[in-house]
Amino acid sequence: MFSNASCTIYHRGYDSTTRMDKWTKVQIPDVYIETTKAAKLTREGWADNCNMFASIPNTDVTVCEQDILVKGIVEHEISGSFTISDLHKQYETYTVISVDVYNFGGNPHIEIRGK
Repeated sequence: MFSNASCTIYHRGYDSTTRMDKWTKVQIPDVYIETTKAAKLTREGWADNCNMFASIPNTDVTVCEQDILVKGIVEHEISGSFTISDLHKQYETYTVISVDVYNFGGNPHIEIRGK
């Protein structure tokens, strides 16, 4: 598989003890990422219409809708001192909107789409 980037995926879980979201980070060094940046005119004005497609050659990674994909390797852990808002401000982030797992053939992989 052709790769052109690396990524970090923040997977959202729930900690029943603290009753808060818990973010687990996975760094993936060789992935393929395509991004499109566009805007569209709506009745309310201009709206951001950016999209992302990623292909990950590792089907053992857990990725779900609403997870956060960051283009590049990120060392930060989500905690009280570094929040999801900080992540969005400092890095190129995308919210996962669909995940397709292809576990068959000679090239098993995961395809992710995000906004």
